[in-house]
Amino acid sequence: MSNKPEYPKGIYANRYENTPSFVKTKIKIDREAAMAWLAMRQEKLLYLEVCESQEPDQYGNTVYIKVDDYKRNKESIAAKDGMAQAQRIAQQPTKEIPEDDIPF
Repeated sequence: MSNKPEYPKGIYANRYENTPSFVKTKIKIDREAAMAWLAMRQEKLLYLEVCESQEPDQYGNTVYIKVDDYKRNKESIAAKDGMAQAQRIAQQPTKEIPEDDIPF
């Protein structure tokens, strides 16, 4: 993970005092800025994190969005794939069904 967080261009999170308690944050997207930023990215999938800061920014917001740039190494990816395959094998039925018997 890089030392300096990257913030997506054109995607903003705001929390307002007059919103209901079940609304955690509002996301605002500037289409042109966001599409230009996305066009510069090479990844197929991008992960963003909505975070809460300890201090409000210049506009009074305490939430912000940053790019989740965590990169897994190849060994952990291979281990996860191996575990998923082992789970699929373990979930297969062990009882043999005769060929002429149709299970419903």
